[in-house]
Amino acid sequence: MFDEVTPQASTPQPVNPPITPTPATPPAPVAPINPPVAPTSATGTEEIHTMPMDYYTGAKTANVGKPMQSMPSNQMAPAPGGKKKISNIIIIVVLALVVGVSAYLLYASYQKPANVNQTNNQVNNQVNTVVEPVVDEPILVEEDLTPLEIDPAIDEPVVENTKFDPSKLNEVSLSLMASLDKDKDGLTDAEEAVIGTDPNLNDTDGDTYVDGSELKNYYSPLMAGTVKLNETDFVKAYDNANYGYKLLYPASWLVSPLNVNDPSEVIFTSKGNEFVSIFVDTKGTNQTLDSWYLEKAPSVISTQLKKYQNYNKIPVLESPDGFTVYIASANKVFIVNYNIGLNEEANFPGLFAMMVNSFEFRSVEIAEPAIDFSAIMQSLNVKDVQVDNANVTTEFTCGTKTCFYEAFNSCQPSLGIFKLTDSLTYEVSVLPLEGDSCFYASRFTKIPDSAWAGKTMKCKYNPDETFLSRLTALENCTGDLVSLIRPEQP
Repeated sequence: MFDEVTPQASTPQPVNPPITPTPATPPAPVAPINPPVAPTSATGTEEIHTMPMDYYTGAKTANVGKPMQSMPSNQMAPAPGGKKKISNIIIIVVLALVVGVSAYLLYASYQKPANVNQTNNQVNNQVNTVVEPVVDEPILVEEDLTPLEIDPAIDEPVVENTKFDPSKLNEVSLSLMASLDKDKDGLTDAEEAVIGTDPNLNDTDGDTYVDGSELKNYYSPLMAGTVKLNETDFVKAYDNANYGYKLLYPASWLVSPLNVNDPSEVIFTSKGNEFVSIFVDTKGTNQTLDSWYLEKAPSVISTQLKKYQNYNKIPVLESPDGFTVYIASANKVFIVNYNIGLNEEANFPGLFAMMVNSFEFRSVEIAEPAIDFSAIMQSLNVKDVQVDNANVTTEFTCGTKTCFYEAFNSCQPSLGIFKLTDSLTYEVSVLPLEGDSCFYASRFTKIPDSAWAGKTMKCKYNPDETFLSRLTALENCTGDLVSLIRPEQP
């Protein structure tokens, strides 16, 4: 009957109820059949006994921990299984609470790690509440999307390849990018359209030599026999008198210098907007073409460079990608580049090779520049002297005026004597290179003012400037003649 007693409503609930220890003395046996008669007191009234507080389920009162008082021998003991049942219930409740609290804390650690202490306090205040974690809330979407960020980097090398970055010379190859060649004669179908050969017949003129081989060896693929390329109508000759070279190019292409006053860079443009450019650069007189190239492209190994001679026996240096070749004179480098723009295929590799193969230096004299000696004398502060440019006479140690100008442009030693009037003679001597710098020395060997006679000055100059600019720019000049030309102001 005592197992059915329930705790009072006002009894507080503990956080972690302790398990009540079982008394050392085993309970007395209970009468099996007849119910016990309630004992009476000495006065004859019935005594009412209540179950000790230790046996309440989860109850805790102020007398917990007090020793149990022994019951009278005639008092009925609680059923032997009552305490064990209560203990089991307490253990189950505690385990349920532990599991629930652990699940809640695990969930809270994913959601709000900063509020762990606050969560623990809430759990302690709600011990009997079974916490059911919401398993649907922790959505780890970011982890699934992370690999998508790698995709843009995959396409980058393709974009760079189409731009033909000179710093990545080995990423493309002209020989591997040639467009369609149906008859396998070494000329693309686009080139056969420009030349006029048959794209479906590899030997258009029927002389047993395939069309591409004839073009490569400077012969016409349109006419049998020994007809040279320069005797055909599908090519023209370009002659650059200012920089001393000439070559053949397709007659249907447009030729235009970037600067009409200085054709140091010339563009040959096809109808499909692919083009070949020729740019003239400078180098040291004693510098080899290989060393010049490796200085410009230090990432390239010398063994990667291709070297050969063109049809005119001129040494050619080819870049590893095959799109650029370099040809050198004494102090210049001619850079011939084939540019296909944003195309994925090269339509004119054979015509580009034809232009390189036909390159040659001019043997004619370069036209001498027009020089205003009157302006030069004014810049040198030579007064009261009138110079008639038409009557100036010259002498040159190299023999001709042209060779003197060429020596001045290439920083090679040479002497020019300019007789401006009967009483005025000016000498300009080009000095040997000092490192990569060019210098000249000048003086008046005859001048009305005797204080100027024999005085000299040494000037550093830029070979890319005009002849007039070199002789009138005195910012980089030193010597006693400079002090006469530009006396110090008081």
